[in-house]
Amino acid sequence: MAEPDVIKPLDIEADKSFEAYRDYSKTLRTWFIAYGIGGPILFVSNKDIAVKVATAPEKSTITYLFLAGVIIQIFITLLNKWSNWAAYSLSLNPPMRLGKRDKLIIWFSDQCWIDILIDLLTLIVFVIGTMMTLQVLLR
Repeated sequence: MAEPDVIKPLDIEADKSFEAYRDYSKTLRTWFIAYGIGGPILFVSNKDIAVKVATAPEKSTITYLFLAGVIIQIFITLLNKWSNWAAYSLSLNPPMRLGKRDKLIIWFSDQCWIDILIDLLTLIVFVIGTMMTLQVLLR
């Protein structure tokens, strides 16, 4: 009978894994913000492209999609920043009893799925905005 794969605590170096996660997260957020702002700037920096996009009936939707992607990333960054500060503060001054706010902070700090969902949402919004822009440019 084969022994099941068991992960031993020493098999994974948590500090290195977290450092890699942090670096990839920072890089992805920077890329998303740069794309969300730089993409539209690139579209309007060329006169011919700017005229095509400005006269397209989809111009407002395209603008809102790129703006939404940036806002979504800023929102999650602020939420992560504030919750991590609160978690840090809790670790320095642990309360005698955890309140609702404390439990929410601990819960949120332990949820990776929220970041994944937000990143996928941002990617979808940018892909739709980019595809709509390309369709306008290829008319």
